[in-house]
Amino acid sequence: MIDRHGSRKRIAVVSLGGTITMTTQASGGVVPSLTSKDPLATLALAEFDLEIEPITLKKLPGAHLTPQGLVELAADIDKLDADGYAGVVVTQGTDTIEETAFALDHLATRAIPIVVTGAMRSAQTIRAFASRHASKPMAASPLDSRANLKRDRR
Repeated sequence: MIDRHGSRKRIAVVSLGGTITMTTQASGGVVPSLTSKDPLATLALAEFDLEIEPITLKKLPGAHLTPQGLVELAADIDKLDADGYAGVVVTQGTDTIEETAFALDHLATRAIPIVVTGAMRSAQTIRAFASRHASKPMAASPLDSRANLKRDRR
């Protein structure tokens, strides 16, 4: 996909941690340990002709995100917009996914769409979320973020 300047569209995939990045530890529990590159490696993204930039900001469970962390995330997204990215996909834990989407809607001053997504299964489980669904937001056209949100709720 080509942007208005004739270049391939750049999409940032920003990871905050959460179940989508969790792996099983020797103790038997799961903890956020993967970077944003790891789930992307399982996807067939070449067909979209996009430049995907994986960015790992945090490795936290969703419930550990703080208001200050969301303010920082909004500032990071505004910087990505200023740097010419066509959109941002934020992956995080589902415990606070609604709060993140709400905060970004009010804090980020960007003109690019933001998609916030997560997973109910860790990356190592059978039928993990990333391999089935994570490429869909990246294929979406850069419409208003609210339009993308409504379309993704089906």
